[in-house]
Amino acid sequence: MNTDKKPLGYITLLNNTKKAIYPLDDFFINYVFYKKENWNHLRDLINIFLHTYAEKYGRQDGFHLVSENVVVETQYEHYLKGSSMPPTQDIKVDEEGSDSQTYIEFQNRAFSKPPIEVRASNYSGLAINKANDNTKVSQIWLLAENYENVLCGQAISNFRMKEENTGEYYPRDINIMFISLPRLAEEDSLCGKLSKLLMGTIVEDELSGELMPIAKMFKREFEVFKENEGMVQSMTVLEERYEEGIAIGSALANQRYEEGIAVGEAIGSALADQRYEEGIATGEAIGSALAKQKIVKNMLKRGMPIDEIVEDTGMTREEVEALFYELKL
Repeated sequence: MNTDKKPLGYITLLNNTKKAIYPLDDFFINYVFYKKENWNHLRDLINIFLHTYAEKYGRQDGFHLVSENVVVETQYEHYLKGSSMPPTQDIKVDEEGSDSQTYIEFQNRAFSKPPIEVRASNYSGLAINKANDNTKVSQIWLLAENYENVLCGQAISNFRMKEENTGEYYPRDINIMFISLPRLAEEDSLCGKLSKLLMGTIVEDELSGELMPIAKMFKREFEVFKENEGMVQSMTVLEERYEEGIAIGSALANQRYEEGIAVGEAIGSALADQRYEEGIATGEAIGSALAKQKIVKNMLKRGMPIDEIVEDTGMTREEVEALFYELKL
């Protein structure tokens, strides 16, 4: 598989650095699907993944294809304010004339923890709230990196809550789907090509007719995106905050590392001193015992009675007799 990344293009930030933009970039993709004329492309994108899941695993329960007409909410305005993390998941898709909602999370930058741990609170709250008003809720996570704790060795995994004793699902219409873009990108399929398109690893001649409208949409919106001063300014702030976060994390890691070395050296030094003192004491004890044995052996060689040796040296009779037999006298 070709893994060389090909960005949509570059924007020049206010600090004169150039940033490559890919379809999965948080700010950019929220901007793209903020625009009503792109909502149907998002619907098509979602359905390609859902159709692939049904084909792969023969499962159609717990999810449904998105209907013709959708209303989309994104976190574009949140990103436009220069806030690095949105308060909710990236994109919400409401189906007109239906009680179904689909939440899409585009996870481009890796978190320090896998996603199910990062936002576990979102799941329980969302499931409980929506279960009360009979709304069907699907969450779809498009992952640019593989997290085995949620993928379970698969390209697509779908989680539903099930009651252990009865085997019934509850809430009945809540499911959370995790999709590995890297694994799907290894496949020569429509979904594989879409995965590569989102990650920026596809070449033009690989695009099929069905994907061309989506690819053209990203290209078209990038040309607008890069010329908008407000978005460039917000992108600059977001990048600076992201880099600051990395720098702070790195500094803390280095600080902890240095502190660890210092503590380790102090503990090591204290242990070394303790072992040194213990070694001296042990050596002295061994040396004293060896010296006493040598004296006792000389006394035995001169024919001195064992009882007198015991009385003079403080050794036990058994110890003296052992030395006597050792000398074979």
